[in-house]
Amino acid sequence: MRRYCRIIGVCWDKSWVSSFIAIIRGALQRSGWRRQVNRSAPETPLIPVCTIVPECHVPPSPNHGRAIVSSPNLVQRSLYELATQVGGALCARKQILAVAESCTGGWIAKSVTDIAGSSGWFDRGFVTYSNAAKTELLGVREATLARHGAVSAEVVTEMVAGALARSRADIALAVSGVAGPDGGTADKPVGTVYLAWAPRGGSARVARQHFDGGREAVRLATVAAALQGVLDVCAHRG
Repeated sequence: MRRYCRIIGVCWDKSWVSSFIAIIRGALQRSGWRRQVNRSAPETPLIPVCTIVPECHVPPSPNHGRAIVSSPNLVQRSLYELATQVGGALCARKQILAVAESCTGGWIAKSVTDIAGSSGWFDRGFVTYSNAAKTELLGVREATLARHGAVSAEVVTEMVAGALARSRADIALAVSGVAGPDGGTADKPVGTVYLAWAPRGGSARVARQHFDGGREAVRLATVAAALQGVLDVCAHRG
């Protein structure tokens, strides 16, 4: 599958990302975090994404239209609304999602299953934190891990392929990164994350991103990027 993989930048929607990052930055500052969440510039030109959710039986955010007081709720509301968009896009296309997570440790699956009715469009999540788990649960080759490392385009490509092969999903995503505070290298500093998305029967799309901030900030940005990428896949498949 590797030969079909093309490396791209995360396909962000500019207006959505600006609003989301502003909310996250303000929330973290008010909660006492000293480091800020920032999104690094994409490595390729931005590509329009699906931002209008077709009609679907996905409930709106319970906080819609009401003031949010606490910082954690601001962050959670943003993820909830993004996951709701993902659910709407998948439901409208009668498609199902599977996720394979390393650095996020199940946070993507948690965000998705916060949505009532997500069982209609979410199949399963694989939390493969160790190299052994990636091999045993997703079929990532030991040779790939040894040659490229767990945080690499090659590994997330095999992760997303494994998630499709071991689920009934129509679309899968995979993430692996260095959330910190330790573990970074000159080539892959803390904040480096690889993400992959693949539709069943289609080619994988992979992005390398670097997110600033502490461990939770990096993981949060990864969750948002992963979900936004699903919208992009839906938009390009029509």
